[in-house]
Amino acid sequence: MAYIASAHFGVILHWLNTGMKQSPEEIAEIVFNLSFEGPINAMGLRNFSNH
Repeated sequence: MAYIASAHFGVILHWLNTGMKQSPEEIAEIVFNLSFEGPINAMGLRNFSNH
């Protein structure tokens, strides 16, 4: 639970500190992907473990 909360907070904090260039919907998708797909998949490295 602490990992998920920290990841969500980190994404939102980074978004705020960098001028909110992404839409709220994009941030919601990132947070969703972190929660349900894990960090490797959320970064787009789905085939990372196969190489």
